[in-house]
Amino acid sequence: MARRKAKDQPRFNICEKCGKQFTPKLFGEGRRYCFECVPDGMADGSHTRQIIKKWALEYKGTKCSRCGYDKCIEALEFHHRDMTQKEFSISDRNIKLEWEPIRQELDKCDLLCCNCHREIHAAAKFKTLIEGENHA
Repeated sequence: MARRKAKDQPRFNICEKCGKQFTPKLFGEGRRYCFECVPDGMADGSHTRQIIKKWALEYKGTKCSRCGYDKCIEALEFHHRDMTQKEFSISDRNIKLEWEPIRQELDKCDLLCCNCHREIHAAAKFKTLIEGENHA
């Protein structure tokens, strides 16, 4: 976290996301991310989700892992491969801006375009319906 040097030297922090050293602004000693990773003044929920999506796309890539779609990042979504392992949704309104838990959750996901994502869920739903009919 924040490390203090001698009084005549500036204070600095290490960004928890990228690992870069940065000097926090006045009263910013508790800041955990550099200004490149989290621009100043981006603290409300909608901005937090934008930052997390940016980080997630930097981490997972910027195209659908199934079909290669890459025209609109708004059409890209994160699909949990195993729903029993899902701890939270990457797009949750109340998600905290903490990189390590987000990274761990992203490791459980595939980046898909909205069409591929819907197809996967529709196939799973259809399979459940068919299995239910076979047991009736």
